[in-house]
Amino acid sequence: MRKQVTIYSTSVDFVYAELRTKIISRQLSPGTRLPEVTVAQQLKVSRTPVRDALKRLVSEGLVVIIPNRGAKVAQPTAEEVNGVYSVREQLELMSIAEAIGKKPDKRNETRILRIIACERRALARGNTEARLEFDNAFHNAIAQLTKNPVLIEFVGNVLLRSNVYTLFFASFDKKSEETPRQHEEILRAVMGGKVDLAQTLMKNHLRLAHSMLTIPNEQAVPKKRGRRRAAAAD
Repeated sequence: MRKQVTIYSTSVDFVYAELRTKIISRQLSPGTRLPEVTVAQQLKVSRTPVRDALKRLVSEGLVVIIPNRGAKVAQPTAEEVNGVYSVREQLELMSIAEAIGKKPDKRNETRILRIIACERRALARGNTEARLEFDNAFHNAIAQLTKNPVLIEFVGNVLLRSNVYTLFFASFDKKSEETPRQHEEILRAVMGGKVDLAQTLMKNHLRLAHSMLTIPNEQAVPKKRGRRRAAAAD
């Protein structure tokens, strides 16, 4: 079978796609440095498209750029992950309440059921990226039912952040296969106007997703010997 060749319109698109694929497939682990010169040499391009591609990856939360030190694959801490999931839970519970208050109709339900069906197919194919895309689409769709532009924006932003954590740290197992069913249950409760039930289902759903993240222990930064000697001298 012939290998499919992807044609990119610009060098930036090429570099972006190459780096993103390596990050998502975990060929580049969190914290890996991405020197512009090295990446440019490896991909046989100039430094300019590398710099622009890195900026795009920064906007997605996959890469961070540290002044005077350069770019590296993002390395979220446990504290950061916990904080984002705490905020996400509150925002999504608010979405549930406001969405039910707007009394979504059958068209909304049909549209979201299609998203869940696509998610289930992606899960069956083992396509992690597509599955995450439809998972996001479900949560964004619930937020959109609120017709609250600020809440919709905030939910979208926190989903992008938590998506990165899933790509880096999630251990997909039998529990993760329950996601489409959980989405259906949440939607059914929303359409039935059952605020308490829908919020409980959403809370359990998010806490399960959070529990599937395995974040490596942070390594302590070693102290410099010179400082130790100076402290001893004092």
